[in-house]
Amino acid sequence: MALLISHRGNTNGINREKENSPDYIQEALNKEYFVMVDVFLIGEKHLALGCDSPQYPTTVDFIRNNNIICKAKSIECFDFLITNEIHSFYHNYDDCSLTSGGLIWTRPGNNITARCIFTMPEWIMDDITEIKDIQCAGICSDKIELIKASREKTN
Repeated sequence: MALLISHRGNTNGINREKENSPDYIQEALNKEYFVMVDVFLIGEKHLALGCDSPQYPTTVDFIRNNNIICKAKSIECFDFLITNEIHSFYHNYDDCSLTSGGLIWTRPGNNITARCIFTMPEWIMDDITEIKDIQCAGICSDKIELIKASREKTN
């Protein structure tokens, strides 16, 4: 079974007011999803979550959760996360990146292998319930509950 990864805590569509907030992330974790979060390094040792800018101060302890995968917002942040043994990755315009946990994080629309995370299928597919036939290591989506439901129907 592929990992089901909530994008920024979203599970049923984008919620810009809540995404990347610690409470929203915890809600997705409580539903037993993995969660991809955006992480900023502030100064030399302070962390914050947010989409386009640091919004929510956080700690190493919070994001060192086995079910959180961090997208570092800078190479310095990525270095800090790896140093602190936090599952993370960094990319700007690359087709894919290797996470510190050994997964291949892909950009939407790129080729997928069994080791890849298929990101944001809703950006490239007319019907994301058809994703059930794609072999991959995980799926990251703002609509992960819909994907989970469609995959459970076929099992």
